[in-house]
Amino acid sequence: MKRYLTMLIVAVSVLCLGCLVSAEPIKLAYKFTKGELDKYRSNVSMNVIMPSLPGLGNVPPISITMETVQQSRTLEVLPDGSAKIRTSYSVSSVKMSGGPKGKTPQIPKQSFSLVFTMSPQGRVTSVEGAEKLKRMFESVGLPNFDMSFLTNQMTNYVLLPEEPVDVGSTWKEVIQFPLGWGEMSVESTLDSYGGQLWSHTTAHITQKFTGRVDLAQVVKSLASSPSWSEKERQAVSQISGTMDMNGTMTFIFAPILGKILKGTGQMWADMTLNMPSAAVAEGAPAQIKMQMEVKFNLTRFK
Repeated sequence: MKRYLTMLIVAVSVLCLGCLVSAEPIKLAYKFTKGELDKYRSNVSMNVIMPSLPGLGNVPPISITMETVQQSRTLEVLPDGSAKIRTSYSVSSVKMSGGPKGKTPQIPKQSFSLVFTMSPQGRVTSVEGAEKLKRMFESVGLPNFDMSFLTNQMTNYVLLPEEPVDVGSTWKEVIQFPLGWGEMSVESTLDSYGGQLWSHTTAHITQKFTGRVDLAQVVKSLASSPSWSEKERQAVSQISGTMDMNGTMTFIFAPILGKILKGTGQMWADMTLNMPSAAVAEGAPAQIKMQMEVKFNLTRFK
């Protein structure tokens, strides 16, 4: 009996090894069909821990929650597999609380649409209809904001590799922030393949990212607005600091369907802001530190 058991274990082991060796690399790519409509619901919650500030005392954490419905209609499929997609965003729920007493701004509900040209790997190669967003950034002093960065983030798509990959494989991207603010490094891993969700065979993809923003460059970009006076520019010219970010996103992707089914993630950020000497002389702290936590959930409508 012991001999037969040993033979059985060896046979099973050989079969398992054979399965591993013969497993084909998996092609991960988005698939588009003209006229199709994809719907997603995303939920974002953000908490910002504020420091004690002169004249304000202890500031309660700022809490923001937002729900957005995203609908994408494929207008045209191009010969290389890319697609022209009209995506509409409807902010159905926004709540904000905390912050300095009486200073909490109200965030209006909004809706708008954009037309993207997107590759099968999820890269946005062109965008139309971003005039409303451009005007919004111009109004806060960012006339040269790189809209391609923002629109890539707004698609909620994980970037996929060009070539088929095996389970355990990783691929990396370095994303440049606009206006020279910094960069983010993203490492994606195909954790597993073969799960089931809503009758679809799925791939589990994890993204880990780290990044740094140069706050001096952010302030410089804001101060370049014509609405700022030379005196105001001089007042903020000594402001410096950094915002360090790290986080993880996980996606459940259906390769046969070519769609994301679910996504979830969390990001942390630590911000250090060094104040100018003139502000410190007037009672401002020499350094301000803030922490931020963001949670994100994305679900495809079945």
